[in-house]
Amino acid sequence: MRGWKRKAFFVLVVISLGAAGFLVWKWRIESKDNPDPRLTYSTTYRNVRPNVAYVGDERCAACHEDIATTYRQHPMGQSLGVLEETTSIERLDQSADNPFEALGFRYQVLRRGTNMIHQESRLDAKGKTLSTHQAEVQFYIGSGARGRSYVVGRDGFLSESPISWYSHKEKWDLSPGYRNHNRHFERPIRTDCLFCHANQIQPVKDTMNRFHLPDLKGQAIGCERCHGPGDLHVRRQENGEGGGTREDIVHPGHLAPMLRDAVCEQCHLQGEGRVPRRGRQLWEYRPGLPLHLFLAAFVRPAEFTDEFRAVGQVEQMTASRCYQQSAGKMGCISCHDPHRLPPADGKIAYYRDRCQACHEPATKDCLAPMPDREKSRNNCLACHMQRLQSSNIAHTAITDHRIVRRRAAPSKKPPRSFRPDDVPLVHFHGKFLEAGDDVERELGIALAQLARDLKRSEPARLALQRLEKSLQKWPGDPDALLAKGISLTMLKKTHDALETFVTLLADHPDREEGLVWAASLAQALGENDKAISYWQRAIAVSPYVSENHYALGYLHSQGKKWKEALLESRKALQINPARLDARKLLILGYLRLGDRKRAQEEFDVFQSFGPPDLADVKAWFENP
Repeated sequence: MRGWKRKAFFVLVVISLGAAGFLVWKWRIESKDNPDPRLTYSTTYRNVRPNVAYVGDERCAACHEDIATTYRQHPMGQSLGVLEETTSIERLDQSADNPFEALGFRYQVLRRGTNMIHQESRLDAKGKTLSTHQAEVQFYIGSGARGRSYVVGRDGFLSESPISWYSHKEKWDLSPGYRNHNRHFERPIRTDCLFCHANQIQPVKDTMNRFHLPDLKGQAIGCERCHGPGDLHVRRQENGEGGGTREDIVHPGHLAPMLRDAVCEQCHLQGEGRVPRRGRQLWEYRPGLPLHLFLAAFVRPAEFTDEFRAVGQVEQMTASRCYQQSAGKMGCISCHDPHRLPPADGKIAYYRDRCQACHEPATKDCLAPMPDREKSRNNCLACHMQRLQSSNIAHTAITDHRIVRRRAAPSKKPPRSFRPDDVPLVHFHGKFLEAGDDVERELGIALAQLARDLKRSEPARLALQRLEKSLQKWPGDPDALLAKGISLTMLKKTHDALETFVTLLADHPDREEGLVWAASLAQALGENDKAISYWQRAIAVSPYVSENHYALGYLHSQGKKWKEALLESRKALQINPARLDARKLLILGYLRLGDRKRAQEEFDVFQSFGPPDLADVKAWFENP
């Protein structure tokens, strides 16, 4: 027996060492194939390395008090905050449209002590309240220069309120995008959104909108988002080693044009899609490094876009003659001081000085009639950078960063529609990419996202061509698998799509998006037992999505499990009282269980909403 045990132990050791060796080999191969730019990029700045710690704004302010004070008044310094800790800029009176009505609902903002409450109510024709949903707002997003949106949180799951404040018109209205798709209080706030509004956060792996809130460090965008982690710099100063080289902290103004612009582009270059590079995370980017090594930003060619999207200022600026003929000298900080805003009564002179730094003596060469120049107080921006209504955010004006030579009305020509072989996205940093970069992979993912958002098959077909090639090289790539599954779904290849999501979930069993897609596809194929399992797993990962609870309840009803169906319907309505499909399922469930009294009570509420299929539901009582 002792000899047998020794042999078994020896075999176990060999297997363990072999497995360890394989993992080390795999890690080396993957590291060589996909190196971390923070370790490999050649730069004199030492604080780009991943082991350099962030120290927080207060440590910076200890030496840079004046800059820190003015920066706190800058929109970037107020990009996100806790409402309890912030001076209110909003008004709650009726003249600010509080309450207001939209899409059949009444919206109202209330105060309870220092807390802000957002309320959505459904009223019948006589003004009687049918349902009310209240949510306490935890954070605001936006400095208030244009407006603010608001964040509702449950256990770290963050969603956007349907109510926003618009500063220019001093009124409340629906949040951007809600008129086309009212998600009530369920629109998830994802990592790519908070990346551009929060200083530092830590997403919970595999979820779409859950975060470690205690790690929401510094809240608003802070010093180190533009200068990089400050630990080396602060320690050197505290050790009395001031002066000399500045290799321990990044000064964006001293960077080469591509690296300088990247500091601003990490947030201000939105484009049509931003895809993290393979193996990279958005939060890994460090000022002083090329942005395109961490994410691929795709924009639409000019013929596919309108002129005045609120997220298009970087694309507009780089298309201007000023930028293109400056030989790299012009950038965002040529005109914008990131540490302070000019006073309201000094803006015209401030920006005129920025223009005349290159166009001196601009006022002598100006072709505008003198009366017009005098009327605008020689305001260059009045003609060359007009403020025009945003095409994708209501009540909001944006500055035209194309820097047009002559003032002109925006073109009314609509964007060109897709043709079958059009590739409607281009890589913004394409000219900087080297051979071997994973451009086709990132383009495939971006095209899949575009197909999903537009509900179009053409981008999905183009995406699939690229993703299949990419997955031959990197078969376990979770983001590519997710995008492939989405593409196949848009192409109505349901079985293949489900198989793709099953492959994804084999290695990433808690990937929320994968679970939701797999559940929906299994349900569409009539594989109800599989669909129930996937919906249950999705709910375990993210319990505050009414659609998931309703879908699970519906499947239980298909299996005649009426108590389970009622339970999930009630959970869906707790999250979103406006779900009429969940109310219908309640009525049907009570009828099937023989509780006509409860069914009638639910029908009375349902009827008050004025649903289009009222007659069909009423017939259930006649033919139970």
